[in-house]
Amino acid sequence: MAGLIEERLRDMDSACTELGLPIVSPEQIGSGDGFAVIADWLGREHIGHLAVHWDLDSLSPAGYRSILPAEPGTDPAKFPAAVGRLDLDDVCRLLDYVSARTELVGLTIAEHMPWDALNMRRTLEDLPFFG
Repeated sequence: MAGLIEERLRDMDSACTELGLPIVSPEQIGSGDGFAVIADWLGREHIGHLAVHWDLDSLSPAGYRSILPAEPGTDPAKFPAAVGRLDLDDVCRLLDYVSARTELVGLTIAEHMPWDALNMRRTLEDLPFFG
């Protein structure tokens, strides 16, 4: 579980710890210190093929605005769940690192909330010539 903020896990996310999944914090990824934990896990589990599920809300809303905690007019500090702390460069380095050690066979990208596009659509749909 790369980029997970363990101290902010909710009850519904308890499977992460119950299953004993290795957790690497955003800070460990940013510094590169967590890469060894991931390499150890890949080796220990003999993982030759890996599908990655990337929740975009693992990214910091300060650097990536198309996520739920970055909704315009809201304060990410008041968001009811953990707010991501990764940046795109961290994730790119991590994916590159992992792909050098195992074959990436899939990538899902979830939690995309393109606020600017959504708000523009809502604004324009009220105009008579777009209705």
